Amino acid sequence: AYADVSRIYKLTCENSAAVQHYALATKEWISELLGKTRDTNFRDKNSLSNSCVLSFVTDVIEVFRLCTRVVNECMNRNSIIEHQKGEALTEFVNRDVNRYKMSEIFSMFCDYILRGKLKESEKEQKELLEDFVQLFSFVQDKDIFHESYRKYLAERLLAGSAIHNEEMEQHMLSTIKIHCGSQCTKKLEGMCNDMLISQKTNENYKQYLDANDPTIKPMLYVNVLNTIYWPIMKTIPVKISPSLKVLTESFSNFYKSTEKSKALHW
Repeated sequence: AYADVSRIYKLTCENSAAVQHYALATKEWISELLGKTRDTNFRDKNSLSNSCVLSFVTDVIEVFRLCTRVVNECMNRNSIIEHQKGEALTEFVNRDVNRYKMSEIFSMFCDYILRGKLKESEKEQKELLEDFVQLFSFVQDKDIFHESYRKYLAERLLAGSAIHNEEMEQHMLSTIKIHCGSQCTKKLEGMCNDMLISQKTNENYKQYLDANDPTIKPMLYVNVLNTIYWPIMKTIPVKISPSLKVLTESFSNFYKSTEKSKALHW
């Protein structure tokens, strides 16, 4: 089939009217395929399960891979046809699916993969995420995705190694930066960096206790999160027990001695 499409294109590519016809036909073909993936995966308009999201976005990525291959290999990346391919993808990814924002669906998909729930190899998962980010680059308003992705990232980071794969997270961020720019990843990178800094801070805190107050055992591990990067969370008043208060005050004193320009809020 690919050879037939390529042969027909080569025979008629000098005819501008024919190329325009191919371009419009390509857009219509892609739109039809994408519409079928939506209708197949969202028969229940009130449901948004992980399995539904995974199946839907994976199918959309397969359509993206297919149309990219056809345009690149069979139509020599013709700019007019490429433009219509982009038009079809742009129209689809910027349209709500039932009552759900496409960006919310996309962020759920990323969270599912980055939690390590796929059975595919890490190489296959990285390839899937790379193709996803290329598809995501057609989203015009990325703020909704960004905020939703930050909330999921916060959950993964704070859950620790149980669901957090640092290599996969960094690969995802670097891919987003390449295709969407550094502005899209600044806060996300800041969140990941906070976790690395917190790890070092806790190591230094242990050394501080060994030297200054060996009677206190560092049973407390503190994640120091910068409010500039992390999603806004509701502040819940907590009554700290006397035994825990000793630890929090000890850590606060240590932190003040090393970070004089910063204030801790528990």
